[in-house]
Amino acid sequence: MRRIDSLTRRACTIAGLVALAAACADAHPRSETQTNEGPDEEALDASEAEPAPGVCEEPGSLPIKLAQLAPPERYDYIAIRRVGVPFVFPGRAPDPTTGPEAWTLTEFMTLAETGEPCATATSGECMEKLGFHPTPLTRTSCSQLCSEWSLVTTRGDEVKRWAGISAVLALLGEIDSVDEALVLVASKGYQLYCPSAEESDSESGFPVQEARTEAREIEGGFEVIATREPESCPVVIRRTTLHVSRTGTVQEVEYQDFTTRICV
Repeated sequence: MRRIDSLTRRACTIAGLVALAAACADAHPRSETQTNEGPDEEALDASEAEPAPGVCEEPGSLPIKLAQLAPPERYDYIAIRRVGVPFVFPGRAPDPTTGPEAWTLTEFMTLAETGEPCATATSGECMEKLGFHPTPLTRTSCSQLCSEWSLVTTRGDEVKRWAGISAVLALLGEIDSVDEALVLVASKGYQLYCPSAEESDSESGFPVQEARTEAREIEGGFEVIATREPESCPVVIRRTTLHVSRTGTVQEVEYQDFTTRICV
């Protein structure tokens, strides 16, 4: 069985909004900056930290190198998956966020994967289960729609899904790399995005390059720049600087809002 270590060509983040914004010639962004009381300033002093290479190596890719994750337990295979979580009116349909675990969903997207699926499995049940995604789902991010961003692992005959910040921390243990910090940030609902050089502010209607994901190791942990969409009408792109501690605490340090005239 071949070994897999790949990223999807297009990350499911704000790319859809970028395309929508490109069609809106009258969109004029404005920005506002807010600083929160965060960790000790010395811990975030750029002069005391070695700058890390840009995490966006390929336009449209997810800026996480899964092969660099080092969980306490060894796994044959690790994947990042994304699946939409539909809104269900009470009593009209089964709620996909409740009930016992059942690997029955066939509609999901694998954003990145590394390792050899079911490499140490003793039967074909591992690969069969890996072709599905489990319910109940966890809403890890909600803007226009809600979705679950999770990791799936295989080890022996076990296939396991890790969704939500507590589960991801249980998988990773101490956060000791930029890539693990990015996984944690994404698990909290922040968007990771790598625009191409051709995606310019004037064409898109809002500052696309400001949405670029950045991350580096600093004293006491990691600094990550990621985005959120706190408002959808008008669309607001919130560029947020985060401090991620080695114990897994994610704290907003400051943010800058870019507001467009686009409603979704």
